[in-house]
Amino acid sequence: MCKEVSIIMPNYNCLDYLPKAIDSVLQQQDVRFELIVVDDGSTDGSLEWLKAAEQKYNQLRVLTQPNQGVIAARNRAIKKANGQFIAFLDADDYWYPTSCASK
Repeated sequence: MCKEVSIIMPNYNCLDYLPKAIDSVLQQQDVRFELIVVDDGSTDGSLEWLKAAEQKYNQLRVLTQPNQGVIAARNRAIKKANGQFIAFLDADDYWYPTSCASK
């Protein structure tokens, strides 16, 4: 099924911020979305946390790659995106519940 918005989030060692960032995306209102997180070779346990979250939330997809930088991570996710629109969110940021609303 095509999602309205593909939200792309690169991650490199952001375990302290990931729960808040991902929770803010999962609480988006009035929009259909998929969240693609690309782990860019993290060594802080964030990949393990992401894999557990992926099992819990069907909107979340986790991709992995060796550390290549944020641009490579975003480009990888863009190639896998299914949405009509693409939005970017850094792993240490968060959105308000209507940040991605279609109204």
